[in-house]
Amino acid sequence: MSFIANALWRSDSGSQAEGNTPSTNPPPSGRPNSSAPPLASPCLGVNRKAPRGRTSLSPGDLRLTGWPSRGGLIVLEDPTPPDFEFLGLDPLDPPLQRDEDQEAEDAFCRGLLRLGATWWDSKERRLLVWKVAHDDEEACDAVEAGEQPLPTRRERRWVRVAWPSDPPGSLWVAERGAPIMGFDELPFMPTDAGRVALARNMDERCAVLKRLGGTWYASIDDYDGDGFLKAWEEGKQEGEVGPLAETSYLG
Repeated sequence: MSFIANALWRSDSGSQAEGNTPSTNPPPSGRPNSSAPPLASPCLGVNRKAPRGRTSLSPGDLRLTGWPSRGGLIVLEDPTPPDFEFLGLDPLDPPLQRDEDQEAEDAFCRGLLRLGATWWDSKERRLLVWKVAHDDEEACDAVEAGEQPLPTRRERRWVRVAWPSDPPGSLWVAERGAPIMGFDELPFMPTDAGRVALARNMDERCAVLKRLGGTWYASIDDYDGDGFLKAWEEGKQEGEVGPLAETSYLG
């Protein structure tokens, strides 16, 4: 059984998703979709072209994307084999397209959040923050001129999560601030954060996160960090700086 069924849904069984009665049965696992389309200039609203991308395999841009019914997009950057196992995916043959069933897609989105993914307001907002983080002159000028909001604390966070085999339901979380546009959030992302990618399974990742100064939580209910791990259960409906961009699957 994948971690997403064994760990995530066990912790979710007592939670109530919006408008639904809590269920003790695991929601259907989402089955992914295609590489994300390029991002345009910042602008929130309705995406006229239905988002379908699940796995991006471009060099230097490996990511998994979920398309929640509440809007926006949920992105896990630089996933490794333990993440794919947690989500019930084959890391050697990941799905390129999102799930056609929105209920299953929402289940997949919750799994991404449990791994430390970021819930972006829109594709455009994600691109803007990425450009600012990489010192793109035009993007930085737009933020400094007040034309675009500053990257929020949540948007700037580096978050990595591991779910150990024992005790079940517990988790390790390491999160740090990223130095974007002069924000000094100590401690910064570890200089040896690349160790996370070397872990072959969740238990090894737990050891790595502990070494990097991560925090152990007995359950997801105890998590009190800045990440989006519990954003779904907390009823997130608004974006970080505006509305969540509306998206729909057109088949």
